Amino acid sequence: MTLYSLFVIFFLNILLCSVKTDGNTCGENRVMAMAKIYREIQCTPIFDAKKQCPRAYDCQIFRTINANPNKCYWNNTEYEVGSQLPNELTEMDCFASCYCSSSKDLRRTELNIVQAGFRCANIECPSDLGYNNSPPEAGCHYEHNLRNCCPSGIICPHKDRIIRQSCMVDGQIILHGMRIEPSNSECSSCVCNDGKVECREVNCGVQLLHLNDLVDGVGVLFYGEGKCCPIGYVWPTGNEVIRPRALISRSNNDQTFQCKFGNLTVGIGDEVITSETNENTKCACLVPPLITCIQQPHSD
Repeated sequence: MTLYSLFVIFFLNILLCSVKTDGNTCGENRVMAMAKIYREIQCTPIFDAKKQCPRAYDCQIFRTINANPNKCYWNNTEYEVGSQLPNELTEMDCFASCYCSSSKDLRRTELNIVQAGFRCANIECPSDLGYNNSPPEAGCHYEHNLRNCCPSGIICPHKDRIIRQSCMVDGQIILHGMRIEPSNSECSSCVCNDGKVECREVNCGVQLLHLNDLVDGVGVLFYGEGKCCPIGYVWPTGNEVIRPRALISRSNNDQTFQCKFGNLTVGIGDEVITSETNENTKCACLVPPLITCIQQPHSD
């Protein structure tokens, strides 16, 4: 066995390792991020025999899009081309003016497929661009909430007649309206609201902007371990090679337990070699039907 083969097996062993951190979660490291993506696109988990960890996910939305690609889909609702999502549904995730539009699938031109999907504008906050009294004067800070992408105003506790309670987080005092970055999760957006820490799960925008990409069988690319949202996608080119991993048992051609990468079918544990993979970036079928790709930080 070559040194490279040993490295690949070691890497995949790390990827496939699932560490239970509490009674409700599985794989709270590399696999956690994929579970979050599956939740976002509303796939149903298929559990193992002990009903503890999902072995795969059933993504009805993929079948729906394949059957009717000239519609847009979001939160179990079908939208006609030309429809716009209300801004109040997307503003908290920093998206606005989301229209359902159709275009030819440039990656499947031989099939002459026209796909519909949402196109959105990214919200840029004036406070981030140096406008609207940015930064606030000394002793003041921006007021954030979980309903809006941008600050709703500026709070000056030393001038404010209304006394609002602070929050204690990880031994630090967080003033009302300040954002909180939880030390134990990158997937939560939190604020201090009058003495109470309020959080919601971060939305990566995968369902809104990348459903068609997932249907086309891209690899979902994360940077490092335990990250929340993908940094990009690995596209099939037709020149990929599958490196089987014999240590993982197959499920008799059951497509439920296989991943899709373009037109390729990939078994659980198999590695996909593409022009974008290298010693720092690996793609493998961990939890079907999506391919998981992880880019490890370069060692100095």
